[in-house]
Amino acid sequence: MRAIFKDSSRPDGELGSRQLLLQAMGLIVLKGWHKTVFMQAAELLRKSISLEPDLALSRAHLSLLLALGHRVGLLRDSDEVVVEAIAQAESALDLDNMDSIVLGLTGCAFSDIGQAERGIPLLQNAIKINPCNGQAWSALGAAYLTRKRTEEAVQNLSHGISISPADSRLSAWGAILSVAYLHNSQSAEAATAAHEACLADDKTYLPRVAGVAAHLALMEREQAKAYLREALRIKPDLNENEVCCLVGHKPGALVCEMMKAGEA
Repeated sequence: MRAIFKDSSRPDGELGSRQLLLQAMGLIVLKGWHKTVFMQAAELLRKSISLEPDLALSRAHLSLLLALGHRVGLLRDSDEVVVEAIAQAESALDLDNMDSIVLGLTGCAFSDIGQAERGIPLLQNAIKINPCNGQAWSALGAAYLTRKRTEEAVQNLSHGISISPADSRLSAWGAILSVAYLHNSQSAEAATAAHEACLADDKTYLPRVAGVAAHLALMEREQAKAYLREALRIKPDLNENEVCCLVGHKPGALVCEMMKAGEA
């Protein structure tokens, strides 16, 4: 990545479009899942697009960033987020609809904004083109979860994680896997998946929230409290909307009761 960053610099010393893309991708990894971080990354991607409008990857990453922010409740204060996510996904596909990465990112974006019927075929095509695309496999599982196809969600997420052991997104994928297990009435497996996802990244609150929900389902309140403390350490401003967007309304309501009671 460092070599790509160096090679994509502009003659005037300013960051080039590809450098801005890499910087945006790294920002979430380094600073975690927070609204301000998502907004900063989105601005970097918009600048990348302005410098190189035909770079499909920048548009695909922006569409996914906005859609992810919408799905987990970080970017739900404006309808323009969804409008821009769709527009950037469509533009990316117009530029390159045969690239597995572009298909995986845009397919995930469509699914995250509630258009799984559009996203799932794109993700299936991404996998057909490159069966080793762990992001596409995981995104397909997440898409199936939105359609309550929980067994398929578990299978695809598990496979995506297994073929991408060093991916920086494992913590987020593992959190969604935990939620998929939870909604498939496999609470013990949900707790295990949350634990493993937490080990993958100490800056991401998502698997900690999933861990709270899993241990509450197992009637293990002390373990749930420990996960909630960790979630609030990472994201002190965690709110009810963000919790429910991630784990669902019924499990989320139980987590929020614990938050309101100050049991962390």
